[in-house]
Amino acid sequence: MTDKIVEKAINALTKRINISSGLSHPMDKDAAIDILILLKAEGHLFSAEEIKILAQRNGWGSTGANDLYEITQKIISGKKPRKYSKHFSWNNDFIKVLSEQN
Repeated sequence: MTDKIVEKAINALTKRINISSGLSHPMDKDAAIDILILLKAEGHLFSAEEIKILAQRNGWGSTGANDLYEITQKIISGKKPRKYSKHFSWNNDFIKVLSEQN
């Protein structure tokens, strides 16, 4: 069963990026990397397969969902994918805010 906060985070990511182009835009890719890093840092458990399924449920195409899957695998394994920007895409408290929402 998917963690509700993980589900909310992927929903927020979906609303923020242009899913028709997957993660081809560097800022969209950065947003994906950063949200997954935040989730992991806050102790939320997820698998790459779960993230891919959530993306597909949110209308992501196969290329974008597969890219998100690969990024998720790297983050889970402790690797930090290369980002375009040095800036963090989300407020550091974003996951806490999601947790407080009903």
